[in-house]
Amino acid sequence: MATDYAEGNPWQYLWLVPQDVEGLIELLGGEKAFADKLNTFFSLDSGNDEDILLDLTGCIGQYAHGNEPSHHIAYLYAYVGQQWKTARLTRYILKNFYHDQPDGIIGNEDCGQMSAWYIMSSLGFYPVFTASGQYVLGSPLFDKVTINHENGKKFIIEAVDNSPENIYIQDVELNGKKYDLTYITHQDIMQGGKLIIRMGSEPNYDFGSKQMSRPQNRTIGICASKPFIHPGMAQSYEDLEFMRTNVLQGNEPWKTAFNDLKKQTSLNFVPCPIAFVSEDAYGVNSFGGKEFYQSAMAAYKHSLVWYITKDQVYADKAIEILNAWAYKLHSFDANNAKLNVGLWGYYFLNAAEILRYSDAGWSEKDMAQFEKMVLTILYPTIKDFFTEANGNWDASMISTMLCIAVYTDNREIFNKAIDRYLWGPGNSGITKYIYPGGQSQEAIRDWDHAQLGIGEFEKAAQTARTQGIDLYSVAQDRLAYAYELTAKVILGNDIDIYGTLSTSRMDTIKDIYQSIYDYYINVKGIKLPYTKQFIQKHVHPDFSIGTLTGLKYHPVKSRQMMKTLPVLDFLKPTEIGALNAPTRDIPSGSIRVNPGESVQDVIDRHRGSGKCIVLERGVHILKAPLKIYSGITLCGYGKQSVLYLSPEMRTATVINAEDNISNFTLRDVLIEGAINVKENSDPNHDRRLRLYMLAPSREGIIIRSENGGRIENLTFENVTLQNFTKNGMLIVGGSGIKINRCNFTDNGAAVVPGSGFHHNLNLSYVTNGSVTNSRFCSSPWGNGISISFCKKITVSNNEMCRNKLSGIYCVDSENISINNNLTEGNDEDGINIDALYRGCNTVEIQSNLSQNNSRKGIRTNCVTALKQKDNKLLINRSECIN
Repeated sequence: MATDYAEGNPWQYLWLVPQDVEGLIELLGGEKAFADKLNTFFSLDSGNDEDILLDLTGCIGQYAHGNEPSHHIAYLYAYVGQQWKTARLTRYILKNFYHDQPDGIIGNEDCGQMSAWYIMSSLGFYPVFTASGQYVLGSPLFDKVTINHENGKKFIIEAVDNSPENIYIQDVELNGKKYDLTYITHQDIMQGGKLIIRMGSEPNYDFGSKQMSRPQNRTIGICASKPFIHPGMAQSYEDLEFMRTNVLQGNEPWKTAFNDLKKQTSLNFVPCPIAFVSEDAYGVNSFGGKEFYQSAMAAYKHSLVWYITKDQVYADKAIEILNAWAYKLHSFDANNAKLNVGLWGYYFLNAAEILRYSDAGWSEKDMAQFEKMVLTILYPTIKDFFTEANGNWDASMISTMLCIAVYTDNREIFNKAIDRYLWGPGNSGITKYIYPGGQSQEAIRDWDHAQLGIGEFEKAAQTARTQGIDLYSVAQDRLAYAYELTAKVILGNDIDIYGTLSTSRMDTIKDIYQSIYDYYINVKGIKLPYTKQFIQKHVHPDFSIGTLTGLKYHPVKSRQMMKTLPVLDFLKPTEIGALNAPTRDIPSGSIRVNPGESVQDVIDRHRGSGKCIVLERGVHILKAPLKIYSGITLCGYGKQSVLYLSPEMRTATVINAEDNISNFTLRDVLIEGAINVKENSDPNHDRRLRLYMLAPSREGIIIRSENGGRIENLTFENVTLQNFTKNGMLIVGGSGIKINRCNFTDNGAAVVPGSGFHHNLNLSYVTNGSVTNSRFCSSPWGNGISISFCKKITVSNNEMCRNKLSGIYCVDSENISINNNLTEGNDEDGINIDALYRGCNTVEIQSNLSQNNSRKGIRTNCVTALKQKDNKLLINRSECIN
């Protein structure tokens, strides 16, 4: 009933969530359903309904322009790629609901909102959600409008071929460059410039149709055609001026940081450019690597001192350094070629950006030569990335590539770097490098490299933010969690992680913390207590750059009450897989097996006894596959009890001894598949040896029947299966299979018969199975979970992340329930329901979070009786770029 609502009805209030339009689109069933609902809203006549509120005026269907809750609704079509409908409606409202008579405003002028809508919309845009800083394009009423700013800058909107008939946007230019977005930003306006909108009498259905061209309140906007801001890398013009003003006014900590920087910035520095830079791993056999690094840092320091002091000698020195390398450098080679450009190219480019846009006296000829070096030497070295290395490599290349794109005004390169940040394959990308909860890929290596990796991702986020893109918020502020965890560890606190926590190089402190802390405190209003404590404890003269460039200009600081990062609900290493201790008491009368004794002999002697067989602490080496029987419980002391197939063996580790097997339980055991169980200082080194076709063929657990025997009631709890080149676990046939609180990781490489054949968990022809509270991550060439030709399978509350193929792959199965799972960072889909023959039947996909997958969050093909509900699909590549 309309009388149950104040100044509106259910139709109008349905749309009153401007802060989360994307969420409303999901809630209403997707883009088509959302657009259809809007169509109905603007066409549904209330007729002679006596219950209709009398003060709802200026109606178009259920739309009531006379009351403010409706004012943003016409602009919502742009969020689903139909900006032309927004143009048609807004022009109609401008023409028909306003005139120059005493009753020229069609509704109550509450606080000037009716006029404000007219003024904004007549310019050609309107803020659906003011806090987003975005103005959604409509249909400009005037041929030319100039907005004059207090600082003397002007923003001009010019509508070409504008007329009462030509109401549709054909194309747009911003500051002389093609502009495909259906919104402009507050920053665009405040910087001054010219927006040209070409109008026509027929809709251009392509304008704004692509996902990345639409307004973005909640998700990442890739900004494919948005002109670059200059200077626009680590700092914007406003940031640089903010830094300079605080230094000149003697404010702390800028004053001390600048004094430290100036002491480190010698005008006696002499660049030593090398034509052919070559350097092996860890700086060994370096020819030019050290010189490249030293010049990069010197150029950046001199450019910062120049900007602050305006002392020409510092600009001249920075220019001298850049020119020396621009006219000399020819190529990079050897192990560290890409890493050198990734780590140090960033500083060369930031120095060049400052000099180029600060009247430093750098000649056009020299700038052209530097740009030639950037595009013909630096960029070709890193353009293909190096996903086989640890993730800090690609992170550094992403950061430098963003700077290359900004400096050269190359949107294609910029988007390529953003793409890699969000969806990088292998070891690359934000969700590959930082796991749920904040553990970084290299936390098991050392804290020098762990800080290096998150620091490079943060530098990339800085540059993206300067260009108006928020990478900090990706994957629920994943980068912030990594910083908090890293600071917590180095400050001396205990944490739990997957794998063995490294204590190496914890005395190495990097200048990476100030910028992210500044962002979260002043922009998001979120406290980072460990990061703050770290900054306060580690005040160091060498951290001057981080302080000066990390403290940004914030015209409007967060005024909300300070919050803390939410406590994340993720599968914790204290709960999942083989733990530090058994999860249950060892039954009295159990049979115990010491390392060195034959596990197989003990199992053979006690088969049928119903006894629990306990693997004592230590490594139990198997000279042949361990054969298991019905009625056995095999358990251990968590990760202290290791089953290990002898390194010369090329077979499975655990198999069923007979066709019929039932009532078997395996719990609290770690089963290791690697040839070398001694941890390398670089764990990724050993992983690379397992990736390829000629790697040793080793498999975890295989349960199957050659002659149609009965396989039933098998339970696996708190088992870790890791580093097998074939399947972690393969079960073919059977019923009553239960997998709970297990950790299957890094299984499924490209050994014969090839990639995509082996997975972390592979279930085939299984009936009545449940997979719960477990992790299936980082399969080098397979899926997290593969389900084929199965019935009645429940997959609930699991993590399937960072797999080469999909998180969950299900084909030709029925009665499948996939609920409350996290699938992220997979190189194909988060969840893939597919068909080889007849497809799947009766599939429920509910309340899953699927994000940052390289194809779709959820992909379905040939499914009968599909039920999808309450799934969150965030920043999956195919859903962002189309």
